[in-house]
Amino acid sequence: MTEAYTSPETTVEIPRKYYKAIEKFKLEPAEVEVYLELVRELLTLKKEKEKNSSNFEASFIILKEISAKAHQLLEFVKEKKITLAEIDVSTYDSFYAITIIDQQMYINVSRYGKQSLLDETDQPIASDIDSIDGPIKIGENLCFSTSNTGESPTIFHGTKKTVLDKYDDIREPVEIDGKAYFIVKNNSSNYEIVDEDGQSLIGEWMELKVPAYLNGKTYYLIKDSTGKWALIANAENGYIAEYKDIYPPVEIGDSLYFKAFDDNGKYFVINEKGERIGNEYVDVIRITDIGGKPYLTVKGEDGRTTVVNEKGVPQIPGFIVVGSPAKIGEEVYFRMGNNAHSWRLVDSSKREIVGGLDFVGEPKDIGGKVACLVVDKNGKWKIVDHDGKFIHETYLNGIDQVKRYFIDYKNPVDINGNIAVIARKANQKWVVVNHLGEESSDEFKIIHSLKHENGKTILIAEKNHKVIKQQLFL
Repeated sequence: MTEAYTSPETTVEIPRKYYKAIEKFKLEPAEVEVYLELVRELLTLKKEKEKNSSNFEASFIILKEISAKAHQLLEFVKEKKITLAEIDVSTYDSFYAITIIDQQMYINVSRYGKQSLLDETDQPIASDIDSIDGPIKIGENLCFSTSNTGESPTIFHGTKKTVLDKYDDIREPVEIDGKAYFIVKNNSSNYEIVDEDGQSLIGEWMELKVPAYLNGKTYYLIKDSTGKWALIANAENGYIAEYKDIYPPVEIGDSLYFKAFDDNGKYFVINEKGERIGNEYVDVIRITDIGGKPYLTVKGEDGRTTVVNEKGVPQIPGFIVVGSPAKIGEEVYFRMGNNAHSWRLVDSSKREIVGGLDFVGEPKDIGGKVACLVVDKNGKWKIVDHDGKFIHETYLNGIDQVKRYFIDYKNPVDINGNIAVIARKANQKWVVVNHLGEESSDEFKIIHSLKHENGKTILIAEKNHKVIKQQLFL
């Protein structure tokens, strides 16, 4: 019987020869730490191979790990990146979702009309299913649901599997107070909410929306036999509020805020107590958390849009289009426009950061200062910083000093307090550009995600029919 192999957690001393690469590749202090850790991991694996020399299966596994670690080490010192995962999706008809949970990547793919869920090691978590909803993380475990034609829907939560015999359909899982819940359709074509054991919580209703949890109470949105929507708490008798329609809430501070619509054709906002916030409007476009208070982007009777605070007081004049506000540092930023060449970005002290544009994107917090994606009056996508300056509009390549131009951008990203952007080049490939104008070493067909969390900058992108996860050092 072959002894199982487990990756070691020990560390080893680093021979002096490995320190030569620090000077050769001009590694920065923060990069030296990453480099030495990779070297330790490589040397530890080599030591384990010596210990397991008589165990063929273990030696083979370790050799693969040594090869992968050596590739990571070389990739890091030469290109300032580490490829953490690479999934070949060329054999699938499509992949329709990439989910990042605790910096782990999960991919929903389909082939011949059937869906599968893969982890970032390319191993199937579920395969050949008619429909997969999720995954999300609930508690410490992964949670998702599956449905097959002619079969009862099934819930997966960690290692637990529950078949819902009494139900015909199931929606994606939701988390309430650290537990998994599901909206399901029963054999009578009514809807219920069940827990991961299949136990119904609030009985049958014509329709249900995603519930919310606050201060020990679960708030449900139910459609009753009158065709109206009601808000109830903890399945208690009596409605908190009942209107023609009520939308799932936004949690802000210590309250929930629901957009609602009544028979008079007006929209308004209520909290979890049923109390109205602000006034009535032609539409409530969005509810935004600004410093723990609700700001409402609303359309008035004159057809213009503005932003009001929780008391209904306008914060800016009315415009044809107004984007969602954002609090960055001590200022609240507003973006608005009436027509071509009229978009602008202003702060709560009425200072105009930039104006005369065709579009201003969502303000982003970059080290406590604002930056955003814009379209100038010539239809060009650009990035504006807190001083209203266009950045990375042109740049000089460090090798040949040739001036180049980016033709498209995505929203700027905060990387350790510095601005980074996802930009598209004239060859239609996407790259990451740091605050110095330096490009990532790879060019991609699509960049799905760029985030800096827990001290690491993680990129999810697509290249050569592969979904790639990399750690970048910008």
